[in-house]
Amino acid sequence: MSYKILVGSYTDRITTLAFDPDRKTLQVLSTVQAGQSPSWIAQHPTDKSLIFATNEVEDGKIQLFRLAKDGRLTFLEECSSGGALPANLGVSEDAVVVANYMGSSILEVPLSATSPYLQQRRQDPITFEGKGPNKSRQESSHPHQVILRHGTQKEILVPDLGADKIWRLTEGDGGKWSVAGSIDFVPGSGPRHAVIHDNIIYTALELTNEVASHIFTERPGKSIPLGSLSSLPQGAKPENLLAEILISDSTPLHPIPLLYVSNRNEGPPGGDSIAIFTLHQHTLLYEFDGESQFKLVNSVATGLHHLRGMSIGGNDGRYIIAGGVNGGGIKVFERVGKSLSVVASTEAVVKPTSFLWV
Repeated sequence: MSYKILVGSYTDRITTLAFDPDRKTLQVLSTVQAGQSPSWIAQHPTDKSLIFATNEVEDGKIQLFRLAKDGRLTFLEECSSGGALPANLGVSEDAVVVANYMGSSILEVPLSATSPYLQQRRQDPITFEGKGPNKSRQESSHPHQVILRHGTQKEILVPDLGADKIWRLTEGDGGKWSVAGSIDFVPGSGPRHAVIHDNIIYTALELTNEVASHIFTERPGKSIPLGSLSSLPQGAKPENLLAEILISDSTPLHPIPLLYVSNRNEGPPGGDSIAIFTLHQHTLLYEFDGESQFKLVNSVATGLHHLRGMSIGGNDGRYIIAGGVNGGGIKVFERVGKSLSVVASTEAVVKPTSFLWV
């Protein structure tokens, strides 16, 4: 069985790779021009043929493509992101929401089921205010991710590296969004990305190389901090920068979910690492069965340099793909217990930043 994987990058292209686990090959199928720095890519939740990308530049854009069965992309439309350096976006059934890192804002763009898909926006970009003690990285708000949450309370969650917060936004009259609260972090920690599992939110703190955990409570309650752990292997330099955070699903092959974090800029000899954590174990919300099991259990050297994005995919979530912006190529790792083993690689794509299994 062969898998198709889209690769965003700091070039002007999105690449489609074919991964064959039997032959242990990772090859380029096609490329498409996608503006400048299509660094983050995402898929529509129901119409899987619609692929969205950010152009992470000063005059930020959202681009939309049609995905064919052979993995090729065809450009459809584009619109403004409403701010500078859009770094991430989330897609729902009827909207795409983009985070503008240097624009200190997010923008919601309504989606239509037919062309033109990108509709006139319902409100201007929502801007955030805040800064932290790290003068070189936290001089202003820097939204770094969009999480669209459709639980009992529909929300947009926005980790803000500059303000040391995850903003919580709710939808009001006329479909307009506004800030309704926040999860606050230690000043100077720099929340970058977050994931939610079993009503616990795990947050990658880029500037302190830690993963923080909170019990995620419904508004107006305050999320309860549980603690934080370093993502770095013993002896690593403190100036490393944590990047991506993922949690695996429970599958027959891997019934126990694990948390994976990518570290950047560790340098030789082993390159950057992927840190592997076990999760908090609990039977009922707020009731933990004994000692917390949230802990670092392994750190796998990848040989990648400036490891930025990574993604879990394949049958039973068997594989993780990751790439180095500054070298080392792209590698597919097989998940083996609480470790990783390289099964395929390629250096045919430069400056890879994000991945999407399609």
